[in-house]
Amino acid sequence: IDDAPCDDLLFDDTMDALMAAPDEVTLTLRRDGLSGCAIFPDGSRAFGTPGTDLAELAQNAGFRVPYDCGSGKCGVCEMFSRDEGGDRVMPVRMCRSRLPKSAAYIATELLSPDSPEAREYVARMKERMNGG
Repeated sequence: IDDAPCDDLLFDDTMDALMAAPDEVTLTLRRDGLSGCAIFPDGSRAFGTPGTDLAELAQNAGFRVPYDCGSGKCGVCEMFSRDEGGDRVMPVRMCRSRLPKSAAYIATELLSPDSPEAREYVARMKERMNGG
């Protein structure tokens, strides 16, 4: 805020400093390192660094994911992720999956198993398994 460093301030302290500043201020925002975003089927979002557990992000976003085994074997927590380009849909087990580490900023859209994209993926896989 007007060249005063706020790096070590908590959010509320930063907001207090902003409110105490003159009517016109210059804000310089900086992002350290990589960041990512998980977008959940209800539209909620949670931010984290690449490699952050999707289960943790779901909890942070207030998005409820059903779990059973916690090891990824039962499939109860399975959702589907769509890459940033929207070209690829893949299944993810929320209890075991993490934000991808592939780019400087990652937006991972998570889809419910009953979404049209997820159903299309499952149908394609079934067709492959049946030799089609």
